[in-house]
Amino acid sequence: MPAPIEPRVLHGHTLTKGTTFREICYAIRDSAFVASDLPLVISLEVHASLEQQQTMVDIMLEAWKGLLVEAHPEGGNLPSLVELKKKILIKSKCVPFVDEDEKIEGEALTPQQSDDTSSGQQPLKPAKILDALAKMAVYTRAY
Repeated sequence: MPAPIEPRVLHGHTLTKGTTFREICYAIRDSAFVASDLPLVISLEVHASLEQQQTMVDIMLEAWKGLLVEAHPEGGNLPSLVELKKKILIKSKCVPFVDEDEKIEGEALTPQQSDDTSSGQQPLKPAKILDALAKMAVYTRAY
């Protein structure tokens, strides 16, 4: 069975060539804190399938092991700048978290507009952002 194709990073409407997401992550790891130890925010604009998003999560966890910001277990105060030194924060689309029993396997659920709003509630349908990826955005969200 051939290995799955890894996600590629492209910048539209430019003459640049794409590269693999893995190469980008390792380049960031190797150069992020050379000039400064201030935290780095990685803003992801994701146009990948849920399978490819899981690959992205796996790559980030591997490449940035020990560098990723994690939420305080007690959910208390925001961390200080000192606590964020040499840390990477992920920023991705905001997806409301749902109970494991309520979501489709591997997918996050998010309200979507529908034509039938007579009930006053918006139906839930699969989001385009994988729950595991959305959860990496601990203190930052894209709206």
